[in-house]
Amino acid sequence: MSLVHRVAGGIVFLLREAIGSIVGNLGLALMSLIMALSLWLFVTDRENPREAQAFNNPISVELVNVPEGLAVANLSEAGVRIRIEAPRSELDGLRAEEFKATVDLSGISTGTRSVAVDVTPPNSRISVVQVTPARVDVTIEPRRSRDVPVKISPIGSPEIGFELVGEQVDPQRVTVTGPESLVELVDAAVAVVNLTGQRVSLSQRVQLEPRDANDGGISRVAVEPESATVTIELERRDYSLQFPVNPTLVGAPASGFDVGAVRVDPRIVTVTAPLEVLQSIDTSGIGTTEISLADARDDVIRTVELNLPEGARVEGG
Repeated sequence: MSLVHRVAGGIVFLLREAIGSIVGNLGLALMSLIMALSLWLFVTDRENPREAQAFNNPISVELVNVPEGLAVANLSEAGVRIRIEAPRSELDGLRAEEFKATVDLSGISTGTRSVAVDVTPPNSRISVVQVTPARVDVTIEPRRSRDVPVKISPIGSPEIGFELVGEQVDPQRVTVTGPESLVELVDAAVAVVNLTGQRVSLSQRVQLEPRDANDGGISRVAVEPESATVTIELERRDYSLQFPVNPTLVGAPASGFDVGAVRVDPRIVTVTAPLEVLQSIDTSGIGTTEISLADARDDVIRTVELNLPEGARVEGG
């Protein structure tokens, strides 16, 4: 055998020995890794075991992939409740809002359909084991749009003495879009304006609400544009002034008796009325209905009304 063959044979022998050694060590290393992983899982499971938890707060259902030209008219359940399993450490501070519940409407047609609810946890360590209800009924209708008028709905009353004398809205008409049966119910897009305690005119952007002829709100209908500019004009119609109260005494007390002190409560009243009415009141005071002293032999105490001109009122009385 030549020297070259002997050297080649020696190299092959050494390679075989080396590979055998590596394979043997690799098997040992792999076995060690498996044992270490098993031990880690055992310890972790004892210190941070998986536990079950139910969420009583419903998770809002989101409708996704609604086909073009269609719209959702009704959803049997707006939210679902879930039961989960997760390591104890994951449950601390976990909220229902961190889960996402969706209903995929891909390929759905008009009518009422039962569709599965898919709930996605915030991370892969959390498992959703139960969804209630697991399916929801969805009613699908053709999507429709139409124009409706914009109406202003003032609520509350301005400050005493002020009156609503004018109102404007821009735009005067808007477009509502949604399921055809619900769009058909829309009578107007309403801008609600709170005038409670208001004493100056105002102009502000107000969100519009689709409502029916009975002023009931209609959901699942979009308004475009979503808001309108509402201008409210207030005018001061009433003013207030203070006047003394002058009791109207008639008749004479019994023989041998005289009128001593006359006390009035309240002595001063605040009268509110249009300016021309206030100017008609005698500045010396406001009279009362008659108080008879005829044949009186003791103190006379009466609750009487004020003689106010038409259109006037007493604050707090």
